[in-house]
Amino acid sequence: TLNINEMAAATNRPHKVCGMHFFSPANVMRLLENVRCDQTDAETLATVMDLGRRLKKVCIMVGVCYGFVSNRMSHRYLQQVELLLEEGATPSQIDKVIRDFGFTVGPCQMADIAGHDVATYIRAERIKAGTLQEGARGGGLIQEAMVAAGRLGQKNGKGFYTYPKGSRQGVEDAAVTQIILAQAKKMGIKRRQISDEEILYRCMGVLVN
Repeated sequence: TLNINEMAAATNRPHKVCGMHFFSPANVMRLLENVRCDQTDAETLATVMDLGRRLKKVCIMVGVCYGFVSNRMSHRYLQQVELLLEEGATPSQIDKVIRDFGFTVGPCQMADIAGHDVATYIRAERIKAGTLQEGARGGGLIQEAMVAAGRLGQKNGKGFYTYPKGSRQGVEDAAVTQIILAQAKKMGIKRRQISDEEILYRCMGVLVN
């Protein structure tokens, strides 16, 4: 949601401005998107790429655009997660399938780390920008409901999981099940058993395509 070109234009040295987009949790996630502005010079690009490598990150160079590359992919990924939750999957089931496939963090835990209030703000910005339809399935309505219930994520100890004080290891919470069930009912969705195979296919399919 940040326009790095606008930030660069506010400085006296726009050629020295470049974005560095880390991912939550930054001490675990290795990907680093370095964002090239319209006027960023070669020296600055080389410097941030070298810094990323010294931080042992996997660096990619991207241009200024909505969501850069990874967040555009992430929006579709999390859309499937919300659809799966509405249709019958649970946060712990989805996270286990994705971790077993090889991801460091499952999508529901990742959302807890990033913060559901942040996701809800981004959702509002996307609606304002015309990139998301208000009330669309998979558009973050479950996260919005969790924010309304005071479940912001790890920051306040309650998200898709509840986090005991001082712990980053979440435990399942029946209150989240009720939020999901209420959302499914509101959308007129009849829940069903969803296999691990379907979860993997749907989550990975949107990333591949």
